[in-house]
Amino acid sequence: MMLFAVENMTCQHCVQQITRAMQALAADATVRIDLAARTAAIAGSLTAEQVLATLADEGYPARVLQESEPAPQTSCCGTCRS
Repeated sequence: MMLFAVENMTCQHCVQQITRAMQALAADATVRIDLAARTAAIAGSLTAEQVLATLADEGYPARVLQESEPAPQTSCCGTCRS
């Protein structure tokens, strides 16, 4: 999941607009928006560049806060043998 700081989001209309735009770009897109924090968490077959361009086209300038979740750790401390 990618996390973006998004400007100009103020209401449910913004949430709907952004969600529709992302799902039009990729049908598998999942969008979670936090209006208070002005962030959008987006997952699916999208690149950060596609998301940024689409948000800008919709009137919501954004910047990447996190491109993807960190890879899960494969062992607890590195001394385990599997």
